[in-house]
Amino acid sequence: MDLNSTLLLALVGLLVLTVSSSFVIARTAKSKGYSFGLFFFFAIISYLITAVIAVFLRPKGEVNAKPKISSVSLLAAGVLVEFIGIGYIPDSQLTTSSDSAALLALLGDPQFIGGASIALAGLLIIIGAVANDYRTSAKDEVRQL
Repeated sequence: MDLNSTLLLALVGLLVLTVSSSFVIARTAKSKGYSFGLFFFFAIISYLITAVIAVFLRPKGEVNAKPKISSVSLLAAGVLVEFIGIGYIPDSQLTTSSDSAALLALLGDPQFIGGASIALAGLLIIIGAVANDYRTSAKDEVRQL
């Protein structure tokens, strides 16, 4: 596989991951009574900040509502795992004039692949924390019974 197709595949994968995680964050915010479109837009910009906000948001109309402990602990664990994974990614000396062999060498480096995999696992834990905080309305709970 050449460099262009590898980078295109990585770009498409990141785009799919960004849109799907933004959808989960926006769906959770909507379940709490907030705007789906606004949270989707902000999650596209920065999923981490928007995920933290979505977990700690109180549902509209519930003054004494508290975030779920399981969601908060999953969120903290996900952030920790993601930053540990990012820390494992080696520093690169790539510049705009670097050749494609240097970029392919970085993408094929086991330390880069491991760090990116750990960071991806952290992202999935964060999205799981947000999905865990999805609130159902009383009508939905009656239908499920």
